[in-house]
Amino acid sequence: MQRTLYEIKEFLGLKPDAADRQQVLTDLVSSQREVSPGAIFYARKGLHTDARTLIPEALERGAGAVLMDKADAEPNFVALCGRVPCLILGKKSDLAQLASFFFHHPSEKLRLLGVTGTNGKTTVTFLTAQLLESLGKKCYILGTLGCGFLGQLKKSANTTLEPIALQRELALAVSQGARYAVMEVSSIGAAEGRIDGCSFFGAAFTNLTRDHLDYHQTMENYAEAKFSFLSRVKPQRVVINADDEWGRQFLCRLDQSVYFGSDKSLPFITDKRGMYAGKLSFNSNGCQFEVVSSLGQIAVKLPLFGAFNVSNYMAAISLLHAVGLPLPEMLAFSDKLKPVVGRMERFAATSGQDLPLCVVDYAHTPDGVEQALKACRQHMAGGGRLICVLGCGGDRDAGKRPLMALKAAVFADEVILTMDNPRSEDPKAIIDDMLLGVAEARFKVSCVLDRRKAIAAAVQSGSAQPGSVVLIAGKGHEDYQILKDRTIHFSDREEACRLLGLPAPAGLYAKSAEDKAADSKDSGKDGSETLTAGSREDA
Repeated sequence: MQRTLYEIKEFLGLKPDAADRQQVLTDLVSSQREVSPGAIFYARKGLHTDARTLIPEALERGAGAVLMDKADAEPNFVALCGRVPCLILGKKSDLAQLASFFFHHPSEKLRLLGVTGTNGKTTVTFLTAQLLESLGKKCYILGTLGCGFLGQLKKSANTTLEPIALQRELALAVSQGARYAVMEVSSIGAAEGRIDGCSFFGAAFTNLTRDHLDYHQTMENYAEAKFSFLSRVKPQRVVINADDEWGRQFLCRLDQSVYFGSDKSLPFITDKRGMYAGKLSFNSNGCQFEVVSSLGQIAVKLPLFGAFNVSNYMAAISLLHAVGLPLPEMLAFSDKLKPVVGRMERFAATSGQDLPLCVVDYAHTPDGVEQALKACRQHMAGGGRLICVLGCGGDRDAGKRPLMALKAAVFADEVILTMDNPRSEDPKAIIDDMLLGVAEARFKVSCVLDRRKAIAAAVQSGSAQPGSVVLIAGKGHEDYQILKDRTIHFSDREEACRLLGLPAPAGLYAKSAEDKAADSKDSGKDGSETLTAGSREDA
């Protein structure tokens, strides 16, 4: 990917010279460490770092031009550019539009689908990608858990990437043969203009609940950020959850949009096309229901836990049907769908063993704990017990700790409090905070500081007979634990499999040659080696 200086100036509305046709700009980057000879270096003043001070280092690495926002183009920093062209962006959306132009408009070379909403974005994107793959259509994923094809993700910094990184990923998807890309669109990403250079072929809205008000200030602002994304897509290819109050408002505002939901939403739908799930029932393997649409009623078996995953599934099939893909073929594949790694992911021992079912989930908020436990309860056979293993992260919102413990005590039969990622805090002090919420329910709460021992205690408990469910909450897909002085390898999923006598579970991310070599070198260790770990991303 490259452009001439003449092309870039012309795009930005600057007056180019004939000589600019001869200067080739080889890349567009926002980190001085990524600068290669001929690259454009975007020098932005951020909240915590000022990339303008890194212009000299970028020039040493061979930058062919420097790019700045108009507000950041102070004379002393422009002077640092020396003989290298200093390109100025005029308005907020210019960076996203320029990034799209530089990488040759990749979103127009595939069908880009966007998923927005407070909850469910990750699951909807993964279900959508699986359904597309089942139809023989290669799909690239961009979201909270990373970017790439199914089973080959690489970690990313944000739910919705910054404009340059986003356009680069889309260009990579095109170069690797993707026909579709499905992307999580966060409200912050939409409000900050990160997606302004993207051409979306379809969109889905899952729900809206209280979140990110530190950024948006009001629910109305939060909702408008979501709606601003939906309104840029052709309405016939926008699907909206009619079970959600905000969704029903969006359906009214966006003429010709499509609804999905349950039979409970039918009284609210008028003059809209769409589909809904009816006759829903649950069992230990998942759930069964009917998809009712203009094609009639089709019975579906879905191997996922929770009514919320039925909603996520309906979002995925509605979105793909709205963009022209065949519904019957998708429904026929439904019983083969897999959950997102670490999101209500179930692990069952082989038949004949007196062991409970284990469910690993990412729930790390009070509402998340409640919803995960309610979902587990729905799928339990009579006579079993519901046991919850739960911890809270250190150096994070301490106010939610007693609330999370309270939710666990209310909705589970037995609770084992333990470590999560204590970071710099004393793990025992974190558990003490949690215990404040269960003072009147201590009879069903125990504490096991070591997380490995806590999970073993739950699975091997005398009360965890067949028919019981152990929910291991909080860390989900994470394969590390952040301690005060180091980060160690630790996976709830691996522990569940070990205790149930199952093979080690497949990972979420593609492994590099260096990762594989490290795995070989570290095999047999006690799990105390230091690793590099990311942080939870809620954007």
